[in-house]
Amino acid sequence: MNALQYFITEFLNQNKSEDSRLMLLAPSELPGSDWLVRGKRTWRTGSGVKHRSERSERAYRAGVFCAWCTFKQLSPIERNIWTEVMPFATEADAEMEVPNVRDGFVINERSELRLREERLIDDQKIPGVSNSLVLEQLTIGRNGPGIARYAAGNVDRIVFVISCFGDGDCWSWNEVMDVASKQAEKIREALLIRSAQ
Repeated sequence: MNALQYFITEFLNQNKSEDSRLMLLAPSELPGSDWLVRGKRTWRTGSGVKHRSERSERAYRAGVFCAWCTFKQLSPIERNIWTEVMPFATEADAEMEVPNVRDGFVINERSELRLREERLIDDQKIPGVSNSLVLEQLTIGRNGPGIARYAAGNVDRIVFVISCFGDGDCWSWNEVMDVASKQAEKIREALLIRSAQ
């Protein structure tokens, strides 16, 4: 690959990663106010996957990018949320990936947080998303017990994950489902704009 080919490839990859970033929720779209962006990241879908699958291989070959962002709200109580979008090569691949996203809900071993219990929540569904996974983790940390609530699903070929967590029971299921619904809608809008171009 010569220098010109390299720069063209990098430019095209920046555009693809920007497409994914634009699908993520912004602080103004989260419940309440005073949300701070704590971190952002993009990476090529299928790269760094511990257990490669045909789905991740197809996504990697398609050259699509995942995007992730984490936020913190300091008042009235400290709450956190991260949201992630993972494009796949096909809608069928995305549908098959949704049940597997829970493998990524791992507590950082270096943190002071410990998992007490994890359970699927069957009576919660993401509005407007037919293929969803909802679960919660009960944790214990330096500030006492906490709950992490997750919602995942897919819109077309895009898998999304929402994680809402903090000290105690600071996220209601209504809030989590509202955020997940907004994330799904933002993906739909981005795909619609992309298809019109």
